[in-house]
Amino acid sequence: MLASDGGSVDRVMEVQKALIELLHLSLTFFRRFSPNLAQASNDEAFDPESYEPLLELEYNTSGSSESARMLSFGSLLRCVHLCISALRKLDTHSRASTASPSAQRSLSFPVIADRTVMAMILEASIELVLAQTVHRLRHPRVAQADKDVLRREVATELGELMSRCQRYAGGSPSAQRRGSSTRMSPAASTAFDAQFIKFAQQFVQDLAHVS
Repeated sequence: MLASDGGSVDRVMEVQKALIELLHLSLTFFRRFSPNLAQASNDEAFDPESYEPLLELEYNTSGSSESARMLSFGSLLRCVHLCISALRKLDTHSRASTASPSAQRSLSFPVIADRTVMAMILEASIELVLAQTVHRLRHPRVAQADKDVLRREVATELGELMSRCQRYAGGSPSAQRRGSSTRMSPAASTAFDAQFIKFAQQFVQDLAHVS
């Protein structure tokens, strides 16, 4: 029905764009109540108990109605996944010489979404996941069993997402061997903070090897 109703589709796209902007503002707000990553990781005087945990220790990334009711590690990892997928689709359409209205409307995120905002949401989500992970791992009242599960889940899920991010940006040797069809355009690649993505990937790799 929406496909035959241009006005309805336009309204849906406007709502999607507003939700993306709201998500960006929400992540900015949440980061004010979380220790920053450098502080949580490197400051020996950092007191984990001076911050309340923001994310529930739940790792479902399916977007089910139950998991969507809470702000959890799973919901933010799903946000990272959606951002990478959206950036890839945005880049696919930007490379095309023409994009039909029906093709544009097939996106789960609208083509009119700002690539820079999407990249900022991606980076904010990754940073919040990592900062909250370190916060929980250093917190004396978190059970060791919960810490072990947290470390394993974040290292596995975010590690895969970071690999996807690198592939889409053409930053991995395997992506370069496969050719430009799997890489983002220069405009898309510059939307990423390359140094942050590289740092986050190394952080996740180190996390996976902590016993």
